[in-house]
Amino acid sequence: MNRVLVPLDGSPESESAIAAAMPLIRAVPSEITILRVIENPSEWDEALAYLRKAASALRGQGFRVMMGLRTGSPTEEIQIQAHQGADWIAMSTRRRSGLARLLEGSVTEGILRQTDLPLILSRPGMP
Repeated sequence: MNRVLVPLDGSPESESAIAAAMPLIRAVPSEITILRVIENPSEWDEALAYLRKAASALRGQGFRVMMGLRTGSPTEEIQIQAHQGADWIAMSTRRRSGLARLLEGSVTEGILRQTDLPLILSRPGMP
């Protein structure tokens, strides 16, 4: 079985990674792990509700879905989850640049530099 990790940050933009990966997910029997990483434990309940809703939507389409919820640095936690059995990663990238990118960093860029797994990137709003 093909195991794909899809990190989500709770935004519709991050969910575009699911649509971008769907042709490959449909082509090969797949288990999808949706992962939400939060930096503030007070966000736990809201993040869990979000994951449950996303998982339910995917299960409704007939997919096998696992959920992961972690607290910490998104880049580090995504890497940890990926090394626990993912075959590849699908995630979206934002259009941040300049000072915002410098100050906040880019989770996608961090994963791209650190992972040895295949990575499908989607950019919301781009064909």
